[in-house]
Amino acid sequence: MRRFLLTLSCLLPLFGPASFAQTDSLSGRIYRLDAAVVAAGSKAERLAQPQTGLASLDAGVVRHVPALMGERDILKVIQMLPGVQSPSDGAAGFSVRGGQVDQNLILLDGTPIYCAGHVFGFISIFNDDVLGMTELYKGDFPARYGGRISSVLEANTRDGNLTRRGGNATIGLVSSKVHLEGPVVPDKLSYSVSARRSLIDLAFPFIRELPGGTTLRFFDINAKLSWLASGRDRLSLNAFSGGDKIAGALLQYGLRLSAFEYSNRTVSLKWRHDFSPSLQSNVALYYSRYRFGLHANYNYAIFDYSSFVRETGLRADLSWQIGLHNTLEAGLQLPFHYINSGDCVPGSGNITMTEMHIPPSRAIQPNLHLENTTTLDRATFR
Repeated sequence: MRRFLLTLSCLLPLFGPASFAQTDSLSGRIYRLDAAVVAAGSKAERLAQPQTGLASLDAGVVRHVPALMGERDILKVIQMLPGVQSPSDGAAGFSVRGGQVDQNLILLDGTPIYCAGHVFGFISIFNDDVLGMTELYKGDFPARYGGRISSVLEANTRDGNLTRRGGNATIGLVSSKVHLEGPVVPDKLSYSVSARRSLIDLAFPFIRELPGGTTLRFFDINAKLSWLASGRDRLSLNAFSGGDKIAGALLQYGLRLSAFEYSNRTVSLKWRHDFSPSLQSNVALYYSRYRFGLHANYNYAIFDYSSFVRETGLRADLSWQIGLHNTLEAGLQLPFHYINSGDCVPGSGNITMTEMHIPPSRAIQPNLHLENTTTLDRATFR
């Protein structure tokens, strides 16, 4: 690196019998910057990984990706993985190796999620402030997962801080969010609460071209209580609530102000017990509900339509590490499904519509699983 010396001469004419001149020398400063290093795992490390088709992403990966209008989205990161495609530009869903979007099993804290997107799928329901480890199985699913044929995405929220209180708030172009966490009982019981709400709809009343009542808003709330009951027992209570409401009009097509809204509600209670360093059990009770509603206001008809699907279940798993290379897993699942396919209630309109109620469906899907995983240096067998 070259050094330089800058000499500045200044001649100032003064009123008087003589002129005054002064010369200053400015020496350059040298700043040395560290080189930017981009590191990635070697091919040998990836080939040596015994579990194929598994991508594990922690919260740090999401925080370092570029934010789209202030939103960091784990599903956008997943769409960049090999074998994963986005169904359309900007959509939060994903398809794996030619599969369909609805063929993916999406779990939040072990609870099934039936709709993982906000605003027509533009933003996912996963808030990076509370997100912990996320795993995507693109093939070779463990036996404890079932119900889908394409992939399994399991996202878990992290526990609250057990020693000190803290939080953060973010204001973005699309939404604002706040996160609070801390101990209820130090080193024993902690909480974590996060809320997010859209900001787009706040500008709609000031746009004259939009009909009154036009809106596009969403929200989601995550809450978690974590309890270290003993050195061998850990319990957590997880809750999620999120929803969207979109209202507008297409007068040129005869559609006056109409609205549809959908929402997710989940609750889960999880208990982990360690019998020994090699033998653990996990028991979970969960509840999940997805609801959809539509209010249509056409020139010729007005009606309200609603439907929902509800799942309540029990899951128990036992994991036993046998030696250095074998893990035996066994368990059972008892999911109860309640499906309301739809109720249509007519309003006042230009044509006559009859009220329609589709009888609900109920189903029980009990299953047992037994799996042995053998892990060698360069291969895994199930």
